[in-house]
Amino acid sequence: MSIVYAGSFFHLFDWEGQFAMAKRVVELLKPESGSMLLGRQAGNINPGEYTRIGFDGEKKRWRHDSKTWKEMWELVGKETSTKWDVHAEMEELRYGKGKFEAGERKFLEQRGEPGTKILRFVVRKL
Repeated sequence: MSIVYAGSFFHLFDWEGQFAMAKRVVELLKPESGSMLLGRQAGNINPGEYTRIGFDGEKKRWRHDSKTWKEMWELVGKETSTKWDVHAEMEELRYGKGKFEAGERKFLEQRGEPGTKILRFVVRKL
């Protein structure tokens, strides 16, 4: 594949799981310059592991900010002998009348993760 889209996917896993998924994406992408991963996910201005408040048995999920997302891809590159140009930016959750905005509000209410933002990214093979 030349392009993989991962919307609301990586944030479902802990750091180790995301790292493993990223390496799998490298295997799925064509080994040519310009192949890319793009998408969006929940991020946090305070990167780290989160669980839903009141759900101690739930698996932890890692929330990246732009910096930790880029750092993870540097490590992926080292481990897979590849190089990546990573563009990542955090954006505010948008509340309004749309279905997407209502989902973001529900996410915050259910997860209780102060500092949550949307992390949008493009990871391009060099």
